[in-house]
Amino acid sequence: MDSLELSGLDRSFQRPRTPSVTVLTLCYLCQKNGDGVSALHSGRLASGTAAELARELGDHAFARQLGAGDFAHLEGDPASTISIVRHGQLVVEACPVGAWCPATVGVVGAGSLLGEEALAVGASRNSTVRALTPVSLMVAFREELTEVMLARPQARRLFFALQAELYRLRLSEALANTAARVDLRIARWILHCAGVFANGAEGPVRLHLRQELIAGLAGTRRPTANRSLHDFQSAGLIELRRGVIVVPCRDELHEWIVANTPDRRD
Repeated sequence: MDSLELSGLDRSFQRPRTPSVTVLTLCYLCQKNGDGVSALHSGRLASGTAAELARELGDHAFARQLGAGDFAHLEGDPASTISIVRHGQLVVEACPVGAWCPATVGVVGAGSLLGEEALAVGASRNSTVRALTPVSLMVAFREELTEVMLARPQARRLFFALQAELYRLRLSEALANTAARVDLRIARWILHCAGVFANGAEGPVRLHLRQELIAGLAGTRRPTANRSLHDFQSAGLIELRRGVIVVPCRDELHEWIVANTPDRRD
């Protein structure tokens, strides 16, 4: 299938919505001794499911390539397409109600759905999504996706499996910021992003995230995030390089999070 070249501001994709009350309640209930804070090993499964769905869509979908810094879509754009992330990582930004400046609200990677709100006629994008690394997408228009899902039960199953993974991802993101301690919030986001960047692979993970982005995810300022990151580096949990955070062992970071998460029963 030929790759359809789109402009950098073509705008046709996703963002995690603000978590619902139900999701936040689930976050509260599952946050016992750090349970549920990591996305350690689900990336490979989601990526495989996305590849299967892309095959089911066949000629009903087209390829789109983004370079680092390119926009997948902008908040407020008309929502007419849904995209499957085949490769790469993207950051999600949205303007809180009453605010002028966007807040960084999430990081997504291979296996993610972008733009599920396109299934609702007349919907608009509720976030801005920007590529952190080179990204490969498979894109389908609403009508094409609906046609395939009606005709092929397997496509419906795969689509809903990816939606379930999307909400698991949002649960992890919502849970990351439930801690009062800034260093714990930052550690959770690093672990969450490590799962996104690893895409199911084992071993050390390189996160192409700048410190101001980590600070934005954790709801703090860059100097505060910088202090926490250097503390983690001193403890051997991460390595700081220019524009990159290396996580040598996600299990050790997860153990630190568990040890420092208060027990809700106390």
